[in-house]
This record gives sequence, C-alpha cells and structure tokens, in this order.
Amino acid sequence: MGRALVPQAIQEGADVYFECSVVSNPPYLRVEWFHDGGTTHSDIILLSYVILFPSFDSRLTDVVMSKPIGKVVEHNMSAGVVVSGLSLVIRHLRREHSGSYTCAATNTEGVTTSNPVSLTVRHAPVCAGASQERTQGAARGAPTYVKCTVNAEPARDISWAWVRTLADGSEVEISEDNIHSEGVTSKVMVTPRTPEDYGQLLCRASNEVGQQRQACVVTLVPAGPPDTPSNCSASPVSPDGLVHHAALTVTCLEGFDGGLPQSFQLEVWQEGAFVANMSSGTPEWQVTGLKAGLGVTLRVLAHNNRGRSEVTRLELHTASAQHHAAPGLVIDSEREKVYMGVPPLLGALVGVGWSFWSC
Repeated sequence: MGRALVPQAIQEGADVYFECSVVSNPPYLRVEWFHDGGTTHSDIILLSYVILFPSFDSRLTDVVMSKPIGKVVEHNMSAGVVVSGLSLVIRHLRREHSGSYTCAATNTEGVTTSNPVSLTVRHAPVCAGASQERTQGAARGAPTYVKCTVNAEPARDISWAWVRTLADGSEVEISEDNIHSEGVTSKVMVTPRTPEDYGQLLCRASNEVGQQRQACVVTLVPAGPPDTPSNCSASPVSPDGLVHHAALTVTCLEGFDGGLPQSFQLEVWQEGAFVANMSSGTPEWQVTGLKAGLGVTLRVLAHNNRGRSEVTRLELHTASAQHHAAPGLVIDSEREKVYMGVPPLLGALVGVGWSFWSC
C-alpha cells in the first residue's frame, strides 16, 4: 500500500492509493470509482464499506445506502490512473485531481455508495480563468487598476512580483509600493500618458509550494468602443399557447470589448411599432409579446464607457401558430455569410448600420 503520506503535504507529482472493501450478500458484481460525486439516498441494499486511504491514514466505515453521482474514474494508464479490482491508484497527481472520491458497489439487489474521501493537492499558483493572457483597455491620462488573480493551494501567504515589458523586450520591475494585494488577487495602478506606457504587464505569485511557472500577462491597450456583435440568429420558442402571438430567442457572438467591460442592447420593432428595449450582460435574449405572421426588426449593439459599437440589424418574419415553415436562412448581405437554423423564420436579412435608435 506504500508509505503513508501526511494529508497536508500531498503535492503535485505525488502518488495516492484508494481501496474499497465491500461486504455484501449476494456478492458484488461491479465496483466503480467516482470523482467529485455526491450521493442520493435510496432504500436499496445494505453494503458495508471500508475505504482505506493510506495517504490519509483513515478508515471510513459508515454505511450510506445511495446511488452514485459524479464523474466515473476510468482506467487510463497513460494518464497515471489505475483502476484494478477494489483499488484506485493515481500517479503523478495534478491539481485537477483534487476533490471528493467515492466507490460504489453493485449487486443483484442494487447499488450503494461509500462516504466521500476528500483529496487536496497542493500546488504553486497558476493563473485563474481559461487563459493566462488577457487584454485590458485604459484611457490616456486616466488612472487604471490592472488586476491579476491566481488559483493556489494553499491560498495563504502569497507573495507577488510585477514587471512591465518595454518596447525593446526588456523587463522593468514594478515597485512593491505600487502593488496592492489581498489573498489570491493583486493589482497595480497605472496611468498611461504616452504610447510607450501601453504594452504588457506580467505578474507572478508564490506560495509555500513554489513560484508560479508561467506569468499572467495583461496587455494594456488604448480603450475604445467594443466591436459589433456578430453571427446573430433568432429561433422561435413556444408562445405559451397563445395562437396569435410569437416569441423568439435571439443570440449573438460578442466581439472584442474594447478593453473595458461591455454590455449589450436589443431593440425590437414590429411593423413600425416599438416593442421592447432589452439590456443584458451577454448577447442573449428572449423576446415575447410578438404578433404572429408579421415582420420583426431586431437591432443589436454593444457599448462600454468609451462608446458603442455599430448596429447589427435582423429583419425577420414570424410564422403564424398554425404554420410550420421549412428551415430558413439568415443572410448577412454585408459579409456574404449564411447562417442556418432559424425555423420557422422566413426571408431574414442582417445588416450593419450606424444608428441604433432610428427607425
């Protein structure tokens, strides 16, 4: 079973071993392991579990009658995951292996899941979010905070280092006096006054496990209006059984935010009459209260503190409740792109304009 490890000292690269001891009548047919799974209680069969986790030097003997939920841990030698009989071995731990682990045994009477065992993998800081690089806008002469956030275990006693990349590729350290940090977040204030003040800022964090390997990169650019939302489409939804009414779901792809937080607006017109003006943090809306069988004009734009984008306009025709049209097209005549899947909307046209409010 290997030497016991101290739970508070399990780091990336270590190996751990789980064992599920099952007593059942009739004998069990299958044992599965689950990661980050909870339990849903049900009266099935009484199975007694003993989970031995040498790394934690603990035994769990409580019986939980339940159905397993969560992600099944599958045997994958190349990934260092070995499922063999009643044991689970994970080699070369990564931070993604943190979480709760349970085993579930099945016999002809049903399935029962053990109590969870929690595994925490200690690791050096890494950039939080999907990407280690992002872009932020700043107006010339305006003080702007540039923020850096990391994930770390443990997430205490974190130290920070910031550098600025100059045009020639060299790096200049930012004074600690200009760094304001709290927990897993650090920020510096910058005031760009010349084009040379824009560029990349890099931050690295350290905890008791070690220093961050890859820096988080923030590219500071002159702030501007956001890009126009694109690839807009509309699809019908059930109008709650009202025969003479129609409803639409409208979605678009957001563009570059101009380096500042952006929001989105949708304006709805039908047969020359104003219907709705809707705002959202994401370019997704559900439009209700439309009259079936009439034309609809949708105008979509994005805006931030530096201005607003051009307008994406969709001209649609809502089908009557009794009419089921074939799948239609939304055609962008400006960019010569065709978007499928807007049934049952017919004769749709997308255009780009400068005015959002004019009709």
